Amino acid sequence: MNELPPAKKNTEAKALVERLVSHLKPEAEAFCYLEKYLDLPTFVYEPGETPDFKREGVYLVTGDLELPEAVLNDLEHRQYIFVAGNLHCRELWTSGWIFVEGTLRADRVVGQSGCNNMLVCDTLVVGELIERGHSMSVLGELKAGVFYSSHGMVTSKNEATQHPETPDREVFLPELLDEEGQVDWNKWYEYIESGRRWHR
Repeated sequence: MNELPPAKKNTEAKALVERLVSHLKPEAEAFCYLEKYLDLPTFVYEPGETPDFKREGVYLVTGDLELPEAVLNDLEHRQYIFVAGNLHCRELWTSGWIFVEGTLRADRVVGQSGCNNMLVCDTLVVGELIERGHSMSVLGELKAGVFYSSHGMVTSKNEATQHPETPDREVFLPELLDEEGQVDWNKWYEYIESGRRWHR
């Protein structure tokens, strides 16, 4: 890892950001709201290195990020993760900004914030996709074994396909629903932690 000083004052960081986004399609480049993060520390990772997303800042992975056994968690506030390649992990739990230039493959992806976004420029291949108020855009194909969208904030195929909200009763086991038929997220997380099946 190479840690750069705050990017607003660092021409090297600015040049790297510009290089990474220069060849993107317009709809993907428009998503790169990196400018508002450039007063933060910038962490640059080469392919093969393992990022540690425990600090605020801009995380730039200059190629593929292959961590097939890893569970990745980011921070909600003042953090931006940019992968200039494919991302492969076991699970991705995101409350922040995630940009994947290539394909994202994971057993589970959970988006859990009402104000941030995830963009996958190619294909999203995931066993379980859970959207809890987190905008998720896939410019290519979306392939999910289990799909749940609480707010209808998932789009795919160049945002031409808006995936609708999913009724809780259609996805979750009855024992995870409260009296009003809504998910008890604390109980759901207990199921996740213990490796129990939570969906129908």
